[in-house]
Amino acid sequence: MKEFPHKLSASGWDLANPKKYPLTGFSGTNDSQHVLPISVTQLGLASQTHTNALVLCRLMRPENSVVSLAEMGLRGICKSRELLGLITKMDPEVRVVLDVGALVLDMTNEQFAHEWLKITEGRDDIQAIVFCSSNDDLDRCVVFLDEAHTRGIDLRMPSNYRAAVSLGANLTKDRLIQACMRMRKLGVGQSVVFCMPEEIETKVRAMATNTNGRPMSVEDVLEWAIRGTWADLRRSMPLWLKQGKSFARL
Repeated sequence: MKEFPHKLSASGWDLANPKKYPLTGFSGTNDSQHVLPISVTQLGLASQTHTNALVLCRLMRPENSVVSLAEMGLRGICKSRELLGLITKMDPEVRVVLDVGALVLDMTNEQFAHEWLKITEGRDDIQAIVFCSSNDDLDRCVVFLDEAHTRGIDLRMPSNYRAAVSLGANLTKDRLIQACMRMRKLGVGQSVVFCMPEEIETKVRAMATNTNGRPMSVEDVLEWAIRGTWADLRRSMPLWLKQGKSFARL
């Protein structure tokens, strides 16, 4: 093994180093503004200050819900085929899977897509599945987006579509909201159902108050995700400081 006296490294601080032209960027959420390099300031437009609360309000509408995977027979680590079998039996019907919780680990995106089409074979109203590609007519399609693609993708899905949103470890509000907002008409026709594994349900019940004997609610999920954001910011601060000090020494 070779060892070298010096190493070359870079971070977001280097990217944000003042240059001849202004540095600009865009984010649909502002949860990470506290760990931006100090040379960068998030400029929130006054006309957009209400959007964070607006999305939360849309998620708390009565058509959105939570299902406990443990109560439905999926305990421990979820197998993708079992998870998909459960999702396809939900009522109202699910036409979109947003795997922001990264529960689909034992299948590739293509394998998951093939399995979904196999389950729905023979149905005239499902003729294709979209996974990170086509943006054509989606009226007769179902959609699967893995964790890496639950942000930044814009698919114009029919207004009656319902999405199953997986929940996983260390999920923050930023990632959860970004995933849910792939449903561009959320709150005006589209809806979501959160799929909560047993491990996550245990953590949510330990955090929330008065949850014994009652089903998990969307409010419980949002509180858990917000607390996850706080924890993530606390974990990120030491790295942010270390990178800033390294940048300042250059």
